[in-house]
This record gives sequence, C-alpha cells and structure tokens, in this order.
Amino acid sequence: MGLNRLFLALFPDPVATQSISTLAAGLREQHGLTGRLRPHGQLHVMLHWLGDYSGMPETVIQPAGQACAATAARTPSFVVKLDSVLSLRGRPGNHPLVLTGDSTGNSELMNLHRQLAAELTQCQCYHKVSPEFSPRLTLLYDKVILRKEPVVPVTWTAGDIILVHSEVGAGRYHRSGAWPLRT
Repeated sequence: MGLNRLFLALFPDPVATQSISTLAAGLREQHGLTGRLRPHGQLHVMLHWLGDYSGMPETVIQPAGQACAATAARTPSFVVKLDSVLSLRGRPGNHPLVLTGDSTGNSELMNLHRQLAAELTQCQCYHKVSPEFSPRLTLLYDKVILRKEPVVPVTWTAGDIILVHSEVGAGRYHRSGAWPLRT
C-alpha cells in the first residue's frame, strides 16, 4: 500500500481550468520548458496540507470534515484571482512553475485560509498551522527556473472546499469530500 496525502483545496471551474491550461502551454512554448503540464483534474490551490499517511485516518478525515462544514457554512463564495507566474525551489531539475496571486487581490481567500486553520486547530486534526499563505496553483515541473512575471489574470468563483486524497507517486487524486460555500 502506498502513501496517502490528504489536503484541502479549491479547484478552478471548467472555464478557468481551460484558461490555465492555455496559459501554461503558452508559457511552456515561450520559455522552452519541457515539463509535462499538470492534468486538468489536478489543478488546484491548496488551502491546508493535512499530512501523509499509510492508511486513511478517520481521526483526521472526520474532524477535517467538521472544520470544513463549519467554515463553509459561514463563508460566502468569492472570486480567486491569480495574475503572475514564478518558479519555486524544488528538487534539482524539478522546480514547480506556479500561477499565483497576491494577498491584496485575494482578501476573501486569505480569510478562508485563516478561518479554516482556526477550525482545524479547534477540531485537533491539524498538527501544524502556518500563518503564511500564498495562493498558488502548480502548472508544471521543470529544470528551468523562471523569475516572477505578470500574466493575464485568471479568475473563478470559489464554490467548494474539497478534501483531496492523493496517492503519492501514483499521480491520482480522489475528491473525498466537498463543502459548498454560501451562495
């Protein structure tokens, strides 16, 4: 049995997903990148990492669901705006190229992150709450490192907090729970 990674994320809608894929393909061509584009179903903004496990720990999944339900019930849907790209440090020759946005243009997203962190801490299913949060969405991994550059903004309305179960090393994501934000 492989390693299971659990995290909470926001996924772009189909129109934004297509815009992101088109943008990533253009960047790949423009900068001579050779990394494979991330599959549409794996494009996301991670809100909180819940850990890596050999099984599927109900002691994490159930309280995380309670935290998501409580947060989603009081959080109205909002627009996510990502408007620049840059490479992050990764393993040698394997640097993530991410689409990102600043906190100023994403105050509702920043607020969701803080509220969810507080709920996860209260439910005692989250062992490390980071006050640092920078919205980012991984486009591909490559040996080339790009400096930050502006791009045409990609926006979508956040609709659900999603609990993702990723099979580490297998490249498979399973959406294990969804909590809709208020409309």
